[in-house]
Order: sequence, then structure tokens, then C-alpha cells
Amino acid sequence: MQEPRLLRGLFHRFQAHSYVRGCIWTPVFSIATRDLPVRLGGVASGVINTIQEMGGVVASAVIGAFLQNRLAVALHDRAVAASGQLPEQYRGQFVDGFSHAARTGFEVGIGQSGANLNLPEQVQAIAHYVFTHAFVDAMHPTMVVPIVILVVAAAASVFVRGPRREAVAAHEEQAAVA
Repeated sequence: MQEPRLLRGLFHRFQAHSYVRGCIWTPVFSIATRDLPVRLGGVASGVINTIQEMGGVVASAVIGAFLQNRLAVALHDRAVAASGQLPEQYRGQFVDGFSHAARTGFEVGIGQSGANLNLPEQVQAIAHYVFTHAFVDAMHPTMVVPIVILVVAAAASVFVRGPRREAVAAHEEQAAVA
């Protein structure tokens, strides 16, 4: 009965993620809308939410494309390196199979697990090794992309300006009248 424990752990991670997102986006929204007239608050909120969603979509696409590129290279490289451990009759097909999969993509589904190929255990073990290690090799540089984006965003936050003095004075004047 490991399922409930797994789900509970996943639920707690989602809670922590939501809390962290709240700590990040609340100040961003406050900074972005602090000099706006109150009547434009709804429009500004909509624009900010749209930009946030588009940023998530573009970031996911960039990470996915970069991972796919790195995985294609890593699969070929790992297959070439591991093919020396295989019997001669399987080497060319082994490398070609991984290179073809890297170029055209994987289609995993019913009947595509490779189980019906009747390959020797040695070939299956090496294929598993190639894929798992190639995926890890591809993930390492892929994870650098969000780190670079975070560093650039942190550096850009230095240039966030304070509220304009005229806006503060006008807000204080409006508050005094009300």
C-alpha cells in the first residue's frame, strides 16, 4: 500500500509549490501595478496574467525543444559507445535504431515496447542502459536553461525602480481628500 503515501507526498509538494508561487507572484503583481490608476487595475491584472501564461507556454516549449535536441545527440553518442559490447550482428541495427528514434521521435504505446522483438537479454539490458543514461546526459544541460533564466531575472530585478514621487504625492493627496 504505497499509493496513499505517494499521493500524500505529491499533495504536500503541490502545496509547497503553490505557497512559493504565491510568494513570487504577489510582489511581482504589486510592483507591476503600483503606479497605475485604480480604474486600470482590472485591465492590468488581465495583461499580467496573460503575460504569465504566455511565459509559461514559451518556457515549456523552449525546455522541451532543448531537451529533445540534447536527447537526440546523447542517444546517438551513448548507442555508439555501448555498441562495442554487443555481438557484431546487432551493432549496426542498434546504433541505427537509436539514431532513427532520436530523429523521428519515440512512439511508445501498445505493441511498441520492444518486447515482441525477441532480442537477447544482453541487447535489452544495453538498450535500457543507453536510454536511461542518455536521458540523464540530456537533462544536465537542459536544467541549466532555467537556472540561467533565473539568474538573468534576478539581475534584472536590480533595475526595478521605486514608485515615482509624483505618483506617491498624487496618491497621498487623493487619500487625504477621501
